[in-house]
Amino acid sequence: MKKLFIAFVSITVVLSSCFSQKGNYKSINQNDSPYLVILSLDGFRWDYPDSVATPNLDKIAQQGVRAKSMQASFPTKTFPNHYTIATGLYPSNNGLVNNSFVDERGLMYSMGNRKAVEDQKFYLGEPIWNTAEKQGVKAATFFWVGSEAPIQNIRPSYWKKYEHDFPFEQRIDTVIAWLELPIEKRPHLILWYMHEPDGVGHSFGPFAKESNQEIHYLDSLVGVFMNKLSRLSIGKNVNVIVLSDHGMGNISNEKQVFLNKILKPEWTSTIVGGNPFYNIKTTTGNEDSVLYVLNNTKGVTAYKTTQVPERLHYKSTLR
Repeated sequence: MKKLFIAFVSITVVLSSCFSQKGNYKSINQNDSPYLVILSLDGFRWDYPDSVATPNLDKIAQQGVRAKSMQASFPTKTFPNHYTIATGLYPSNNGLVNNSFVDERGLMYSMGNRKAVEDQKFYLGEPIWNTAEKQGVKAATFFWVGSEAPIQNIRPSYWKKYEHDFPFEQRIDTVIAWLELPIEKRPHLILWYMHEPDGVGHSFGPFAKESNQEIHYLDSLVGVFMNKLSRLSIGKNVNVIVLSDHGMGNISNEKQVFLNKILKPEWTSTIVGGNPFYNIKTTTGNEDSVLYVLNNTKGVTAYKTTQVPERLHYKSTLR
């Protein structure tokens, strides 16, 4: 996904250059200006289409382009990477350093905490929907990380509060309905999200029967969406990017590590995160003990924040 991400950044630049003249969006022929729709399929491994029948994704690749793979940001978690896609910033710079973390105010952020998710102070940088709105381009988001908070006191013209069980088919209908709005109300940037095949991947592993069935189902939904899109009068002006936030790997029960069994309770004050990545705050005088035990546990690597490898881009945060 290096190429795909570069393509996305390039599109961001194009949007900026096209609509930045005095912020005067109305001076452009709105009927001719392009649309960008970005769909994220959570936990969709880059090589699923090589092993599972995905005729609709294959068709998109044949008609457009396909990246060889995706290089996720560190940590390879849902919230940090979705916000990285939206901002172009590494997680250490965009504020979402993990799916759950404690910020410099001492406040806890977690995916299921409604108050935290809607607190703009957790989010740093500028998401692309803000850039668009500032320049007079209407944006819409459907369950995209960060879009439920008024970042910089701005919201997309259309956005949805997350409902995990909201049917995928209705998400498609909503996106199509946005594209059918009158030109003066129609968004030209749409980011939307489906939480599978991440769920089945975590439960059964990649390439399990259940995962393969879900991938095939998601591909059929992509086909439904593209078919409905083709029927719109503006269909040919819509650019579609299908991507993911991270992949999915097999794990073994024989390789499980339980932190609460190898770390003494008095050594730590906070442990936040989830497989395969945790942030640990040690109690006074116990940092070396925690590092020693973790780095002498097979399959585990631990770093002081100041000693995280440069390639992970994870040093520049107090979170």
